[in-house]
Amino acid sequence: MLKFLTKRIISAIPVLMIVVMIIFFLMRVVPGDPALMILGKDADPGAVERLRETMGLNDPLLVQFVRYVKDIFTGNWGDSFYNSLPVFQNIVTRLEPTVLIMVFTVLISVVFGVPIGIIGAVRRNSILDYSLMTVSVLGLSIPIFWTSMMLAFYLGAIKGWFPVIGYKPIAEVGFLQSLRYVALPSLALGFQSIASIARYTRSTMLDVLGSDYIRTARAKGLKIGKVRYKHALKNALAPVVTHVGINIASLLGGATVCETVFNINGMGKLAYDSIVRRDYPQVQAVVLVVAIIYVVINILIDIAYKALDPRIELN
Repeated sequence: MLKFLTKRIISAIPVLMIVVMIIFFLMRVVPGDPALMILGKDADPGAVERLRETMGLNDPLLVQFVRYVKDIFTGNWGDSFYNSLPVFQNIVTRLEPTVLIMVFTVLISVVFGVPIGIIGAVRRNSILDYSLMTVSVLGLSIPIFWTSMMLAFYLGAIKGWFPVIGYKPIAEVGFLQSLRYVALPSLALGFQSIASIARYTRSTMLDVLGSDYIRTARAKGLKIGKVRYKHALKNALAPVVTHVGINIASLLGGATVCETVFNINGMGKLAYDSIVRRDYPQVQAVVLVVAIIYVVINILIDIAYKALDPRIELN
């Protein structure tokens, strides 16, 4: 296991460097001058030029990139152009609501998505199966921002069950109250994620149920419930774990939309605001953190695969 983890961490370094390079140069070709956005469009051109010089934006791009990479390896991710605070500090202060949204969304997705997929596979081609898959298609088709607004309007504005704007930290109002602030964005994200996991679970479950060893087990007279839930389900869940892991990474993009709609100051909204402000160091830091999270999730997926199927060798 240690050998596997070491190899995966070493192999992740080039991937992260490619991400760093892409986001660095991509931000530089986006229209907009950070110095001009900080001082305002009516600012004196001389003052703008002096600020650009102070920020190091007048240096050649290659010089800026080499300096940035060197700073990353020395632990200095830079300071935000917007508030002059270390970019990593800004991420840490915004991390709590995003983590809650992600964890709550994954729980909702797995608790509902996997059973729905199993039911669809077991009741294949029944009215129940068609109904569940129709709802799943709707879930995948409806944009997250529309789902967010409808939930905010009905469950928040009309019913008054949940807050529709902002977030209060756990240290201030307690864990359960903080969950109320992230419930609606989690449900909005979860609705689409449930649909995706349900369809994938149904597909993998049907493949396993059609396998030779399942037919053999049934021919031996094993109870249908034992065949489905002891023999078939365990093998069907292995690829589902991969799908859930990939889904977690994609949810980070959806979290940006939800946090913007509900005005939650999480990491997603930080990324959005930083892009709008052309805050290069902050955007680069957020993307790098997301890339690291993605790498970690992939490693955990491989470990989970091994736990579900001991025959798999981790190389």
